[in-house]
Amino acid sequence: MPLPPMLLGFAILVWGWSTGLLMAAAPLAVVLESACRMRRRWEFTHADYQKIWNGCLILLLASVVFAVGYSRSLLDAGANNEVGPEAREAATQAAKSALLFFQWLPLVFAPVAVSVALGGHWILPATVFSWIARRHRAASHPRHIDRFAVHVAPLSAYLALVLFAASTSNIRHSAFFALMVLMAAWALWPYRSRRARAWSWLSVLLLAGGLGFAGQLGIIQIQRIISNLDNFVTQRLSRSHTNPFESRTMIGSVGRLKGSGRIVLRLTTTNDAPVELLRQASYDSFVFSTWVVGSRSDRGRTNLAWRTIIDENLPGSWRLVRAPRPEIGAIRLTHFTQGAATLLPLPNGSVNLEELRVGQLSRSGFGCVRAGDVPNLLDYQVSYCSGSSLDDPPTDRDRAIPAEERAAVNEIAAQLRLLSHRAEADNVALAVLGDFFVRNFKYSTYLEGVSDAAAKRSPVSDFLLRHRSGHCEYFATATCLLLRAAGIPTRYALGYSVSERAGRNNYIVRDRHAHAWCLVWSDQDKCWHDFDTTPPSWLEVESGRSSAWEPIGDMGSRVWLEYARWREGRSELSRYAIYFLSGVLVLFFLRLFLKTRRQTRLAEGLGGRSPFQPLGMNSEYYQVERTLARAGLARRPDETQRRWVERILSAAGDRGPDLMELVEFHYRLRFDPSGLPAEDRAKLRERAADYVAWWSGAQRQSLSRVTPTAAKS
Repeated sequence: MPLPPMLLGFAILVWGWSTGLLMAAAPLAVVLESACRMRRRWEFTHADYQKIWNGCLILLLASVVFAVGYSRSLLDAGANNEVGPEAREAATQAAKSALLFFQWLPLVFAPVAVSVALGGHWILPATVFSWIARRHRAASHPRHIDRFAVHVAPLSAYLALVLFAASTSNIRHSAFFALMVLMAAWALWPYRSRRARAWSWLSVLLLAGGLGFAGQLGIIQIQRIISNLDNFVTQRLSRSHTNPFESRTMIGSVGRLKGSGRIVLRLTTTNDAPVELLRQASYDSFVFSTWVVGSRSDRGRTNLAWRTIIDENLPGSWRLVRAPRPEIGAIRLTHFTQGAATLLPLPNGSVNLEELRVGQLSRSGFGCVRAGDVPNLLDYQVSYCSGSSLDDPPTDRDRAIPAEERAAVNEIAAQLRLLSHRAEADNVALAVLGDFFVRNFKYSTYLEGVSDAAAKRSPVSDFLLRHRSGHCEYFATATCLLLRAAGIPTRYALGYSVSERAGRNNYIVRDRHAHAWCLVWSDQDKCWHDFDTTPPSWLEVESGRSSAWEPIGDMGSRVWLEYARWREGRSELSRYAIYFLSGVLVLFFLRLFLKTRRQTRLAEGLGGRSPFQPLGMNSEYYQVERTLARAGLARRPDETQRRWVERILSAAGDRGPDLMELVEFHYRLRFDPSGLPAEDRAKLRERAADYVAWWSGAQRQSLSRVTPTAAKS
C-alpha cells in the first residue's frame, strides 16, 4: 500500500523528537522526501540493492555491539558512586542506553530507504533481502520464477520501522499518542471508503484512538502490578546453592582424573616473583574422603561465621586486614564469575583489594573471601604482605587425626622422627617431611584398584604405606595429618597454582591447575603459611595432557575476554565507537553514490506526481470512466468494475474496442505488486484512447436505445 505524501518525513521527525535524535532525523527526512519527488533516478541494479542491504546488516551488528557496551559502561560509572542519587541516575541512564539499538534502527537502514527513493523502485523482490529467497529463485524453473516471486515495499516497511523506533523511547506523554493517531489517520485517509462521509470516518477514528489511550493506561497499571508480584516471588523463592562448608576430594577414586585446559583466570604481577598459590577456601576436619569446616553435626556451622567487610572511602577499595608490615607486592586478577556470589582466589597474606566492583564483600575465619552482587567479569588488584593471614588462630580441630588414619600416620611420623625435629624448630620438621615426599613419592593422575589387603586400609593409609603415588589431594591430606602428629596445627587449602607464563609478568591459570596444599600455623608469626609437598613434576604431568587444539581455544578465550572488558566499561573503545560508526556510514555512502554507475533515468509514468501516490491512480482507464459518467452511465457505488462493464456491454453490444480488456490491464496496473510491463502499459494507453474516440464519434448515436431508466439503474 503506497504511502501518502509527506507521511514518511513527518514520521521521521516524530522519531527524532521522541528519541532526542532530531539533529539526525531532520536532514534524513528532507533527503528522503526530496529524493522521492525527483524526476531523474539513479540506475541501481538488483545486485546494487543486495550490496546496500548487506551493508545495512553490518551496521546493524555494529550498533548491537556498541549499544550493549555503552550501557555497561554507564552501569559501571554508577557503581563507582555510593548508593544515592548519582548511582540511581547512572542506572537509569544505563537502562535507557540499552534501548539505543532499537532507537538507531532508522539510521542503520537509512541507506536502503535513500537508495530506494533515489532509484524509484518502490517495490523490490524479496531476493534483495532474503538469502533463502535467492536460493529458492536459483533453484526454481525459469517459467515459475515470476509466479512464485514475493515482493516487498521497502518504504512502507521503513515507515513501520521508524514508528517502532519512536515507540522505544518510552515517552509517556499524551502528545506522543496523539501524534501516532494523527499518522494513522494520515496513512488511512486515501484508502477510506467513499461510501462513508468524512466526518463519520473521522469520528470513528477518534473513538478508536480514545479507546486505545484508555487501554494503554490500563496496561501500564497491569505492568506495575505484575512487576511488584514478580519481585515478591523472586525474593521468596531465590536461594543460594553454594556450599562453602566442605570439599569432596577424589581420594579413593579409581581411574584417570581428567583435567581441562580451559582458562579460568589471568594474573598480572608487578614484580618478577609472582605468588605461586591462590587460595579460595580451607578446611579443618577430615572425614573419610571429605574435608569439612567443623563437624557435620554442627548444622549451623558456627565455625564459619562470615564477617562483612566495609569498603574504604574510595569506591571499589576494600581493606581485608591491617597489614602488620609494609606490602611486598601486588597482583591483578581477571576472571569470570558464576552466579550472584563467588569465592575470590587470593594469595596468602592479602590485605587490600582495589577496583573490585561488587555490591557486598565478606570473609570468614578460614581465609574465604566471598563477593556478592558480582558482575560477569571481575578485574581487580590485590596487595599482599608476609606475616599476614585472614584465618583465625587454630583450634583443637586443627590438631585432630581421624581414627582410621591414626595408625598409618603415627607409623610414618615415628619413622621420620617428626616430634624430635619439631622440638628443634618447626622449619626442620617441615623440611624433613618435604624431602620425604620428594624422594619416595611420585605424582600420578591414574589410580589402580586396591588389593584385598589394601582394602582393609583407608585410601590415605594405603597411599602412605603402599602405593606412594597419587594426586595433590593425597599429598595435601597426608601432609596435614603427619604434621598434626608432630603437634603442628594444619588446615587443608584449595585453590589454584600459578605456573604458566603468558608474557612478561603475565600468567594464565587453567582448570587443570586446580590444586590442594597444606596450611601450617606458625607460633612465631602468629599466622598461617602455605606448605606444598606435591612433587614439582605434577606441573609437567598436567602440561603433557594439553590438547593440540588448546592454542585455538586460548585465542577464543582472549577475544571473549577483551569483548567482556569492553562490555564492562574497562576499555576505551566505548569512547571512540560512535566516531567509528559515523565514519563507516560516511564511507558507505561515498562508496554507494560515487563508485556505482552514475547513469540516471527519467522516472517513467510519474508525470511529476509524488511516488507516494497509490499505484494505478494515473491509469488512462479513469478517462474512460469519466467519459461514460458524463453520458449518464456512471458506475454505482455497489458495482465492481467488472459488473459495471458488463452492464455497459449489455447495453451497447459488442461494438467498439474491448472494454473488458481495458479492465484487465487496469487491474494489473492498480493491484499487481510487480506492476504492468511497458508493452502492456502502452496497450492500456492506446486502447483507452481508441475507446474514447469511438465513443465520441459517429457510432455514439447507436446507443440511443439505452433508456433513461436503464441509465439511472
